[in-house]
Amino acid sequence: MFGDYMMFVVIALVTGIIILYRILSSELRYQEKGFIQLIILTICHNIVDIFWGLTYFDKIGMGSLGLQISTSMYFCSNAVLVFTWFLFLHRLLHRNQTKPLLVFWAGLPMALAILLVIVNIYTGLLFTIGETIDSYARGNWYILERIGTSGYLFVIFVWALIKLFLAGQKSERKRYAIITVFAIVPFILEMIQVFYLTLPCTSIAFQITIILVYSFISVERGNNILINASERQKNNLKTALTQTAMSWYEFNVDTDCIYDGKIYIEKDRYVKRPDQVTESYSGYYNFLMSRVWPEYKEKYKDTFAVENLKRSFAQGKPESSLEYWITDSAGEERYIYQNIILTRDNVTKEIIGFAYTRDITEAERQKQEIKKQNILIEEAKIAAENANNAKTAFLFNMSHDIRTPMNAIVGYSQLMKKEINNPEKLMEYQKKIQMSSEFLLSLLNDVLDMARIESGKEQLDEDLYNESGSVIAEVVRVFEMQAKEKNITLKSSVDVEHESIMCDIVKVREIFNNLVSNAIKYTPMGGCVSISTKEIPSNREGYVLFRTVIEDNGIGMSKEFLPHIFDSFTRERNTTQGKVAGTGLGMAIVKGLVELMEGTIEVESELGTGTKFILTIPHKIAPNDYSGASDNNHDMDMSVFSNKRILLAEDNELNAEITMEILKEAGFMVERAEDGIVCVDMLQKSEEAYYDMILMDIQMPNMDGYKATCIIRRMQDSYRQNIPIIAMTANAFETDKKMAMDSGMNGHIAKPIKVDEMMKTLAGVLK
Repeated sequence: MFGDYMMFVVIALVTGIIILYRILSSELRYQEKGFIQLIILTICHNIVDIFWGLTYFDKIGMGSLGLQISTSMYFCSNAVLVFTWFLFLHRLLHRNQTKPLLVFWAGLPMALAILLVIVNIYTGLLFTIGETIDSYARGNWYILERIGTSGYLFVIFVWALIKLFLAGQKSERKRYAIITVFAIVPFILEMIQVFYLTLPCTSIAFQITIILVYSFISVERGNNILINASERQKNNLKTALTQTAMSWYEFNVDTDCIYDGKIYIEKDRYVKRPDQVTESYSGYYNFLMSRVWPEYKEKYKDTFAVENLKRSFAQGKPESSLEYWITDSAGEERYIYQNIILTRDNVTKEIIGFAYTRDITEAERQKQEIKKQNILIEEAKIAAENANNAKTAFLFNMSHDIRTPMNAIVGYSQLMKKEINNPEKLMEYQKKIQMSSEFLLSLLNDVLDMARIESGKEQLDEDLYNESGSVIAEVVRVFEMQAKEKNITLKSSVDVEHESIMCDIVKVREIFNNLVSNAIKYTPMGGCVSISTKEIPSNREGYVLFRTVIEDNGIGMSKEFLPHIFDSFTRERNTTQGKVAGTGLGMAIVKGLVELMEGTIEVESELGTGTKFILTIPHKIAPNDYSGASDNNHDMDMSVFSNKRILLAEDNELNAEITMEILKEAGFMVERAEDGIVCVDMLQKSEEAYYDMILMDIQMPNMDGYKATCIIRRMQDSYRQNIPIIAMTANAFETDKKMAMDSGMNGHIAKPIKVDEMMKTLAGVLK
């Protein structure tokens, strides 16, 4: 009897050691750590079982004391082993998910069983041993302890049996059938052990199930039913994915349960388990939804709501991702990339998801900055292209518009040679040449005006103007003849209270001249142009607003062109199409001057109906005691020019000849210097009071007019140092006038020369 008992136990021991060695020497050692622990405990129990057999059959001479010790060890070992088997089978049943609370409650009966063993030494509740081995007797609680301990396995057996009948898939039924066998075999043999004390049923039972489990794992691991042969690689992949993740978690879509992960709460704050925030995926989804910015909520719902995940998976789309902004509980704004990958569990056929999020805030902000830069670059590119196209069109129009008056000037000059003896024809041709020259000059002035406005160098020269109501009358008088030629009715009305205002009247006239000129140009024969000015109150103390409406019933403008009417170099029709000459700068100049005066201009127009401009300009009310600037426009006394000698510094032969002829006709004596150096030298060598005045060109070779003036103003004698010097130059900007005065000059005459203005300037300086 002893030999049979020991043989079975030793075989069980050797089998356990062999299986343990096979596992430790294979890839299973990385995947079945719980199984290895179970085998080690089974081997330990086999050793205790051998010790019990030796003491029971009294082979080591320890007598009743040895049997008492070995029996107590056996009961304790058996309780620990059965509890471990219970946990192992429970993990097989629930896919490795064992909650700490279950371990506590399942371990409580085991602890009570061990406590009974300890108490038994003094009470004999489980078993008693007399002076001899034969007096070993079971106590009142013996069977209850054995059944209670093995009850773990019976619970697993019943649960797996229920799942077996409920499972729909063949693989599921196979899995639960194997678990029922694992549970029932040790339970049955445990019960046999109760009645046949000298049979090593417990050791044999656990060894049989260990062999079954090992065989099952070895055969089925390729089918991923219990374990996945690539679990380690999967874990490595998960580690790689989650190293840069702000959050990650695994969840079951069908049961709405989160298994494992790391959840972001706020800056530098995480929780180790998702169930510290929520136990369900939908709960965590709602947690995140509360933080998602409103404009992303609908897209977030379409992408990550449970029902939408299931729908996408059913449609063959296992991966869903979205980028969105959130605000965490600390108020931090973060741009998140979230990705969810779904797969179906081979055993349960449930949909399993793996989700991870990354914080890409900095990358998004950099991308937005680059995007803004790109938009600005694109806008600048478009603006540059538009400007370039406009300037190209301007050059074509300008070339045409310049050639038209130039053709008239050249043509009539040639005709004058043929009519040299016909004074009437000569006068007619001269008048037309003058008109063409004036038009050519207006084109150039438009370009210069626009250049000043765009450079920001244009400034207001405000002074007292005490006939504010007469501005419109002046404009009407200017265009009266032109309107009559086209049979256009020109109407005007003025309703102002303050006649004395502070304004730059030259620029005001330029604005009105441009607008009225265009109205007449683009109004056909028999049309009507009306101009009305009305004073309205201003919110600005000491100011009034003059609102002027200029309206015509001419050809009008298209809706497409209206937004571009104030752009530089733009015209809806060029000179050839519209039969109206111009540069396309007039309206841009008007807009620039109005804004310079802090006013506004609006336009309404429709093709074939006409155009209406509404002009509102603020003017400061002139103080009652303001007398204005002194009037330098004295009546000319031509006698002051007689016997006056002028030194003309001019490098251009043609300009010098024309100027000298004009001056001589006025009574001046004129000598010419070819550049600034010659001018300074001639003055230096002249006698005292020889020259009365110097007309100084600015742009000359060798020495320009500014430098020559500075040298003259530093000469030693008072005659030369104080001689009047007047700039006569094509540099006609206000800044050019200022530079002339700053260099020590006494006046400024713009080229091309207007004789009347030139004589007024010379007379004023001489007086």
